[in-house]
Amino acid sequence: MPKPSNWQSFTLPTQSETHKLLTEFSDADNALAVEMWDKSTGLRGLLTARRLASVRMNRPKGEKDFVYDQVTGKYRDTVTGRVLSEKQLRNAVARVSAEAQKRLKEETRQLIAGTIVFAVWYTRSRNIMKALYKTVWVLWLGGFLFDDETQREFFYLFMLLQFKRFDDFTIALDSGKQIMNGTAVTRAGWYGRYGNALLQNIKLYLAFLWGHDEARRVLGMNEDHCHDYTTKKTHEFTPGCVELADRGWVPIQQMVPLGGASCRSNCLCSLETRRRPNP
Repeated sequence: MPKPSNWQSFTLPTQSETHKLLTEFSDADNALAVEMWDKSTGLRGLLTARRLASVRMNRPKGEKDFVYDQVTGKYRDTVTGRVLSEKQLRNAVARVSAEAQKRLKEETRQLIAGTIVFAVWYTRSRNIMKALYKTVWVLWLGGFLFDDETQREFFYLFMLLQFKRFDDFTIALDSGKQIMNGTAVTRAGWYGRYGNALLQNIKLYLAFLWGHDEARRVLGMNEDHCHDYTTKKTHEFTPGCVELADRGWVPIQQMVPLGGASCRSNCLCSLETRRRPNP
């Protein structure tokens, strides 16, 4: 399928400009993240959780009152008294990721149809990605309340490679290497699917900081797991989740992060970490 008649190439942002994008957050940026989360997860109010023992706030209708315990790293619903489990958080991330995936696909359909121009598609898509990834990031901090300049720098370093991959996709669209059809829509959606991978990679990073020295991959609930893959042209090897899971416990520094296997951003595996048992 040829490019739309209104196609106009543009210069991609510099690394400095991408740094600014990922370290500066406006009210509109945070509003998009909260809107996506509230619409899809059923956990309205979680991203604006308050500190444990703080004064209860008046919340908009439909929002739940959550508190975050920095010592345990857990959220609690103050009405029911129940603590949110890791499974509940994973399910919520899966739902907000699906929402981002849907939006990224729709933006790409509009690009192919010529109803939005290339530069607008790029800006909107990056904003959706930024909102999703920031949501997952602050989820492990305790919500937006715990966001600060240091965390934003860590967020930038964590996400830079993912945004470079999106730029590679953008270049492929502009050069014609990526055909303007359903495969482009699918590929755009991958950047929304990355929510689970990011969640697990943050968990791996924090476990390392907490002194854990071993990790293992646990296959996701899907049936179609990826395998080791070597490209025919370049002979580049990429490990598969099946083979990585078969390794069992490995030194935490040797763990291939989610997104690094042949299924890329589609990975639905989880990671477990521990301190190495005494011999």
